[in-house]
Amino acid sequence: ESFGISTLEAMCSRLPCVVTNVNGNRDIVTKDFGILASQFSKNEFVDAINRLLDDRLTMERFGKKAQNVAKSYDWIKIASKYSDVYNEILRRNSNFEQN
Repeated sequence: ESFGISTLEAMCSRLPCVVTNVNGNRDIVTKDFGILASQFSKNEFVDAINRLLDDRLTMERFGKKAQNVAKSYDWIKIASKYSDVYNEILRRNSNFEQN
């Protein structure tokens, strides 16, 4: 799922992320709280999960960081950002029509 919704839900639940390195996931997950694995390598994905399972401290640290990052994707904040973009487009269009 490259839209990131399931990733954000996991992050909100304080889970570290192991995701494929594709658009969407790359925009959300960083090495501070997750692992981006090649979409073409089952072994890389499995190894990433095993690394976290073997290192409880990193798993907990990643989970805490993920939850904090997920807060910035609150729907109210996202809606406000979209509103700002639309208003800027309208403003530019209005200025263009006046010229």
